[in-house]
Amino acid sequence: MKNLFKSLILLLVIVSVSCDSDTSDMMTSDSVDGGALLKVMPSIGKTLGNPLDVVDLENTQVSFTDVELDLTVQLQFGGENITKYEIVKTFKKREVDDGDDDTYAEQTLPGAESIVATGPSLPLNVHYTSIAEYMANTEISDANDLNIGDEFIFRTKMYTSSGAVHYSKESTYIVTVSCASDLEGAYKANYSNTTLPPHVLTKIGEGLYEMNSMIGWPTSNYKVKLQDVCGTVEILDDWQFSNHIGGEGIVDSVTGDISFTGVFVEDQYSSSAWYFTKQ
Repeated sequence: MKNLFKSLILLLVIVSVSCDSDTSDMMTSDSVDGGALLKVMPSIGKTLGNPLDVVDLENTQVSFTDVELDLTVQLQFGGENITKYEIVKTFKKREVDDGDDDTYAEQTLPGAESIVATGPSLPLNVHYTSIAEYMANTEISDANDLNIGDEFIFRTKMYTSSGAVHYSKESTYIVTVSCASDLEGAYKANYSNTTLPPHVLTKIGEGLYEMNSMIGWPTSNYKVKLQDVCGTVEILDDWQFSNHIGGEGIVDSVTGDISFTGVFVEDQYSSSAWYFTKQ
């Protein structure tokens, strides 16, 4: 994967960047071994509700108001040696800082798998209309035990004619327990150069957004993903370069503005703060 050139040190001016083309194989090692490349078709997955205690989001119960799943996994190419496909579901508690060096408590590990769809060929579809269906065959049996940030993870397993079993990374689909989110739109960052264009957020999932350019490079088209969980926005470490990125934002519930802190791009800048004004 490409690395953002270390010569990029000026953040508030327009800079030019050159980089090597990436011709690496799109398939994961499991997909290559399994002989099939899968993809998630445009799908709906949401477990949205109102937290009963808006102050203690980590522990509050959730009153679910909008629950649905319409997940379809399709074959892109290959699959001649696959005899069976399974979509499996696991439940994972939100990440909890337990105060130890290990960072996260043991309870955050995914639970046991359950098969939710199976067949000798693709596509396969999973359809839910209730939180009970999400919880079915997981270690959670009471919706009152679900918290903001908990995850239902759907993955596809492939069984080959030789008896091997592989997971398709490309078809992993995660539904996070969250509040409703509406951040789509244009935002002007507080750059010293006020003529720079706004950053644009496009909704690509429930609470998940694609921003058209990374903070610091508003004209670059270095797209990044943001995850909104009840007004706390995380910059996901997922973009076209190998440099790690991150940061957190807080959404103003009145204005819709986002205040970012701790924003960083590895080898470029760290712990920066930015204010996004919604246009």
